[in-house]
Amino acid sequence: PMLFLFSFSFHIPIKLFTPIIAVLLPTTVYKLEVTKPIFKPMCNASAAKKPNSNATIPNTPNTINVPKSKASSRHNHQASHPIGVLASMCAMVASKPTAINNVETLVYTVMIMRYGAAHFKELGTKDSRGSKVFSVSGDTPKAGIFELELGMSVDEFVQEFGDGDTKAVQVGGASGFCVPRKKFEETIIGFEGVPTGGSMKLFNSTRSMYNVLHNYLDFFTEESCGQCTPCRVGCQQLLKGVEAVKRGDKNSKYLDELVKLAKTMKRASKCGLGQSVGNAFGSIVENFKEEIIY
Repeated sequence: PMLFLFSFSFHIPIKLFTPIIAVLLPTTVYKLEVTKPIFKPMCNASAAKKPNSNATIPNTPNTINVPKSKASSRHNHQASHPIGVLASMCAMVASKPTAINNVETLVYTVMIMRYGAAHFKELGTKDSRGSKVFSVSGDTPKAGIFELELGMSVDEFVQEFGDGDTKAVQVGGASGFCVPRKKFEETIIGFEGVPTGGSMKLFNSTRSMYNVLHNYLDFFTEESCGQCTPCRVGCQQLLKGVEAVKRGDKNSKYLDELVKLAKTMKRASKCGLGQSVGNAFGSIVENFKEEIIY
C-alpha cells in the first residue's frame, strides 16, 4: 500500500515498482480456510443434531444458517481480507481488470477447483449459477444470515421467511426493487429476474409503504455527496414531492412527474447512488400508489 501511495503522490507509473512487488508478494502467504463447502447439505451446529430443524429450506438442500455471532466477523473479514487486497494489487500491476475482488468470489473459486464445475452448476439455474449469502430482516421470525441457491422465486422465499402476512419484499436493499405480493410467484431472485447483493427485507400489512419510501429517500438525500446536480437536487425533490402528495398539496398525477425525475436521475447521475434511487421509488409508487396518496 505504501508503494501505491508513493506512486500516486509523485505521479510515478506503478509498473516501475513491479520488480519490488514481485519480490514482496511471494514472501507473504495467507491461508484461506473453507470450513463448510456449499456443495454438501449445510446447516448450523444445532441443526445438525436435529434433522427436522427449520435451518434448511425445502427443496434447497445446500443451505446454511450462519449464526449471528459469526455474521459480523464475516463482514469485517470480507472488508479487509488480505487475499482480496493482493488480488487487486496484482491486477493493477498487470494493468488488467479482474473479478476476484471479494472473499465470496475467492471462496467460490476454491470450491470449483476442489469439487469441479459440474458440482457448482448443479446449484441455482442456467442464468444464475451457484448460491449466495442473504441478509434477511424486517417482519420475519427468521432474521439472520443465510446461504441460499439463486433462482428461487420470491414466493418460495416468503414461504420460508415470511410471517404469514407479507405484503412486500425489498430485494437488494434501499437501492433495490420492491416486489408486491401479487408478483411473488413470477419474480425470480437472480440474474434472470431481480438480482440482489444479498439484502432481503420483508414488510407485512402493518407497515406503511409511504413511510418505507420516505425512509429510503431520507437516507439517499442524506448520503448524496452533492457532487452532481441530478442526484443532489433530485433526491431532495423526490422527498419533498412525496411529502407534498401525502399532505394533499399536489395531486396524484404529480407522482408521474416524480417517476420521470427518478428515471432522469438514473441516466444522468454520476455514480451508483443516484442511479439506483429510482429502483425503489418507481417500484413502490407503481405498486403502492394508494398508500402514498391517502
